[in-house]
Amino acid sequence: MRTVHGIAVGLALVLAIALLAPPMAGSAETTPLEGKPAPGFALPSLADGKLINLSDYRGKVVLLDFWHTY
Repeated sequence: MRTVHGIAVGLALVLAIALLAPPMAGSAETTPLEGKPAPGFALPSLADGKLINLSDYRGKVVLLDFWHTY
């Protein structure tokens, strides 16, 4: 009985992951902003509080890391 329960739980987990996973690269789905420049924004620097504008980095690679702990 435990084996059947374990298999059922495992299959449910695999199904949930498959349904909730984002589309794979190369998917035909696109977003309205794909291929367009990022909208402008400014954020304060963590070092000194000065505003950093995205437009200051035009033509350069910018990596945004949205990280949060709970």
